[in-house]
Amino acid sequence: MIASGGPGARKQASLFGPFLAVGGIIGLCTAFALNRRGVAVTVIEAQPRVLMRGVPEDQMAREAQALCAETIQQLREIPGIRGVHIIASGDDDFIPEVLTRAGVPRRGYGDLANSAEPWPIPDPSTLERTPIDLATDPERFRPYGRDPETLARPWAIPGTPGLEHRIGGIEKADVTGDVSYDPANHEHMVRLRAEKVARIASSIPPVEVLGDVDDAEVLVVGWGSTWGAIDGAVSRARRAGHRVAHVHLVHLNPFPPNLGEVLARYPRVMVPEMNLGQLAHQLRAEFLVDARPVTKVRGVPFTASELEQAIVDRLKDA
Repeated sequence: MIASGGPGARKQASLFGPFLAVGGIIGLCTAFALNRRGVAVTVIEAQPRVLMRGVPEDQMAREAQALCAETIQQLREIPGIRGVHIIASGDDDFIPEVLTRAGVPRRGYGDLANSAEPWPIPDPSTLERTPIDLATDPERFRPYGRDPETLARPWAIPGTPGLEHRIGGIEKADVTGDVSYDPANHEHMVRLRAEKVARIASSIPPVEVLGDVDDAEVLVVGWGSTWGAIDGAVSRARRAGHRVAHVHLVHLNPFPPNLGEVLARYPRVMVPEMNLGQLAHQLRAEFLVDARPVTKVRGVPFTASELEQAIVDRLKDA
């Protein structure tokens, strides 16, 4: 990885810990060339032989990702650093994971390429297809009939003879799909659509808890781009001796089926968000837990150090 900055960044970048210039001919040659052009850089390399000193072989990949993600977070906190460039050969699957954990949004990735070639776009024919059971029988077709398990309506290809039906935003009658102005039907359909969404939870995988799963004093719940900062903050707090767990949500409506049980296991819950606390409000309303928001709406992401301090402050609360 190479952290780059403008003319005023050289002094700050040169103060970055023990990782000033470490092995790796590609990184060093690149850094040398950039420095000759007046660009301040810091080169970091996490070689397998370094990780093998204290990390079991089956955990090396995850530990390497955590190390790289936290390093990116620390680099981004240095005044004057404007970007992080990653040089990796043959690690196509590794880089997106690192960037996501570091809190770098996809639109900020730049060119997704490795040292050998651009990343290939997958062949659409190799992608897993979602089976679609199309309606074909005009006699049995009911536009608003529903699957008893999922409450999904049948699909009919537009223009199929005998399967014509109304579409649009005006409320429809249950089963028939005719336009309906009946108040009772409207309430029934609103509740039916809400139940349809709620049943999606049965196909959502259970939420995974990381960190001190069994005895954490605080659970940090995140979603979206806060992953990297939270991951770094939790790692730092645990190294300082605090017992901290981390849950990162992918599904927000509906929530994962075991989320309520997970939240109830921990005495403190905090929710870092790049807004005014919408998820924290949802968790409090849905599961009746004392989820405390940590908010930031300044147009810049959280840093790991900010959230580490927030964790320490939350642990001081009763």
